[in-house]
Amino acid sequence: MTLNRLHTPLIFCFSVLFIVFPWLHGLDLAWEQLLFAGCTLLLFGVNIATVKIGKARQVKWISLAFLVWLVWCALYLLKLPASILELISPKTLYWYNLGKASDYYLSVYRQASLIEWFKFLTIPVLFWTIWLLVRSRRALYIIANAIVAGCTITAIYSLINFASDGAYEVVGSIPPWDLAWKDGIRGTFSYKNQYAMYLALCMALAAGLLAQNIVSRGNRKYSTLLTIQLLLLAVTLINTSSRGAIVSLVGGAGITFLLFIYRNRAYVKRFLTAKLLVSVLALFVVMGFAFSQSSVYDRFANQQLEDNGRTYLRQTAMGVISDHPLTGSGPGTYPFIQHVYKPMELGISKMSKRAHNDYLETLASTGIIGFTLLALPLGLLLLATFRNRNNESDGVLIGIRVAILTFLIQSSFDTNTGIFFLPVLFITVLSLGFIINFRNPDSTKHV
Repeated sequence: MTLNRLHTPLIFCFSVLFIVFPWLHGLDLAWEQLLFAGCTLLLFGVNIATVKIGKARQVKWISLAFLVWLVWCALYLLKLPASILELISPKTLYWYNLGKASDYYLSVYRQASLIEWFKFLTIPVLFWTIWLLVRSRRALYIIANAIVAGCTITAIYSLINFASDGAYEVVGSIPPWDLAWKDGIRGTFSYKNQYAMYLALCMALAAGLLAQNIVSRGNRKYSTLLTIQLLLLAVTLINTSSRGAIVSLVGGAGITFLLFIYRNRAYVKRFLTAKLLVSVLALFVVMGFAFSQSSVYDRFANQQLEDNGRTYLRQTAMGVISDHPLTGSGPGTYPFIQHVYKPMELGISKMSKRAHNDYLETLASTGIIGFTLLALPLGLLLLATFRNRNNESDGVLIGIRVAILTFLIQSSFDTNTGIFFLPVLFITVLSLGFIINFRNPDSTKHV
């Protein structure tokens, strides 16, 4: 591959996406999602049209796995004979017969699956775009810093509205979400838990950038800026009153730390000094005091880890999976079909439109086949990102690993994929981690 004059402008255009699009409710509405998908496809098209691509053996299996998954998901949009549909998914045929339909599809709601397929297309396109763009540490830093900067801007906006009870709100929540600012920060999103996950992912990335800059003795002003951003994100996160995001972030950081110690036992003796222990203890005291003054502390104190109806939500998802085990009800159809399966205890709240477990919801909508086909490319990316390739002390890679694990943990009890921006951010961060660990661009350099 050869670089061209458009390479740097394309990097900046790509980075701008992560500053602008969080302000569109985190890509909650269909038109917002399709707009982002269109912008991503346009950037990818310009990039691939102006760059000579050489042999990329490292990504061929991941790309092939993504393509197989996309082809499978496209089958949900094709008209099928009733006899074939009865063989593949008899409950889907029963669904169509209830409405006396003349056309049959593998998806119970073809229009929803069509929109979802365009969103799915964006996932591998993001990976391919990042692979083409990030050929140096500089390009990686531009994208990573844009992600953190975009989140910090929303955090400042959030803190202003939290202090003024929404006096300067410019992005309203989408009904029926109506949480008052004084009860918890929701940022530019509608659902506070999803915004909290956005903050947690960016905190992990910012901490990684900061650690790498300190270790490599980079620009002190840059370290100061990252420290301020990290503090702003932390204060905002603890005032979202989201327990899950905090638990997931701590869990992701803990697992990453244990993995680091296991692979780098020599670092324990080298860095485990009395000065470091005192500094860490002081940091935890400050963080503990700040946490005790936050709105989320009240939720932990009063509600502990109550599931808020998530048991019923999981039961609903299992009902859909039971009726559509192999192929699911169709990509993007879960919000439209779940009401047939949910118990009366869930009522008519919007919360029940999502399983609040992304793994179960993916199984319910795409079945065992679709779930497995998606797990293949993501699994390859995860294995490559967490593989030990003598990059273990890279601060950015460590921060990315924390972010990845935070997302995966939270996905087991909340709805990260309920809006489009969080999976977009996850794939972006995962792709950056893959590139650092596999391509290792200028690994010893800083900003």
